[in-house]
Amino acid sequence: MRSHNELSEARLSVVIPTYNRKEILRRTLRAYRSQSPQREIVEILVVDDGSTDGTDSTVAECSEGSVVIPIRYLRQEKKGLAAARNFGIREARGDLVLFGDDDIIPGPDLVAEHLAWHKKYPDPSVSVLGHVTWSPGAHPTPFMEWLGMDGVLFGFRRLAPEKEADFRFFYFCNTSVKIEFLRKNGTFDEDFRAYGFEDIELCYRMQKNGPRVLYNPKAVGYHYKQMSFADACRRAEQGAGGLGAPRLRNKGSRRLSG
Repeated sequence: MRSHNELSEARLSVVIPTYNRKEILRRTLRAYRSQSPQREIVEILVVDDGSTDGTDSTVAECSEGSVVIPIRYLRQEKKGLAAARNFGIREARGDLVLFGDDDIIPGPDLVAEHLAWHKKYPDPSVSVLGHVTWSPGAHPTPFMEWLGMDGVLFGFRRLAPEKEADFRFFYFCNTSVKIEFLRKNGTFDEDFRAYGFEDIELCYRMQKNGPRVLYNPKAVGYHYKQMSFADACRRAEQGAGGLGAPRLRNKGSRRLSG
C-alpha cells in the first residue's frame, strides 16, 4: 500500500453489491464508466448476491469495450449485503475503496471529489462521505425531499462540509475508505443479513481506532428510487423488526460492557 505522501497517485476500486436490479444497475455502471478521472479507477467490482434476473448478462454487456475501467463480476449465494461488501473488500486492488449501491447513480464528478479529498486528507483513518439526493427520474415528492435532507434516511442538513460526522452518518451507498485502514481495523459483521445498520455498526466499532468521517457535499450520488410514506414505514420496520436495530443494540451493549 502507498504511504501518506503517495496518495496523490492513489487508485480506487468501486464496490457495488446488487440483487435482482439489472436495469438500474446498467444505468449505474454506465455512469461510473463515464467518470472523468478514469485512469485512477482500477476496477468496478459488481458483487451479485444470488440474483435470478440475468444480472450476470447485464454486467457482461456493460463490460464490453471497457478497457480503461474493467468491470469484474463476483457472485455469492444469498449471504446478504454485509457479506457482499466484504467479498468486494477482499478482491479490491485499489488503495481506496468507494462503496456504492446499484441504485445510486454517480454524478459526473463523484469519483473526482472522493479522490481529491483523500489527497487532501491522506491520514489512513480519514473516510469520505458523499452526498445522496433523489434522482430527477425518480420524480421526488416533498416527502422524499424531507426524508433525504431532514428525515431518518440521511439527514444531510445536519452535516457540515469537512466536519467530522459520527458513526450514525456512515452510509456506505456513497462512502470511500482507505483499504489499508479497513482491512486492519475490521470489515462488515456478516450477522447483519437483512437491510440496514451493518454500515453504522462497522463505523461504531472502528471509531475506537480513530476513524474520521468527513462529509463532501460535492461528491453527489443520485438515488433512483420512488419512496412513499408507506414505503418508508416498511423500510424502517424491516430494519428495526428485521433484527438490524436489535442486533446493533445488542452488539453495542456487549462491546461497551466488555
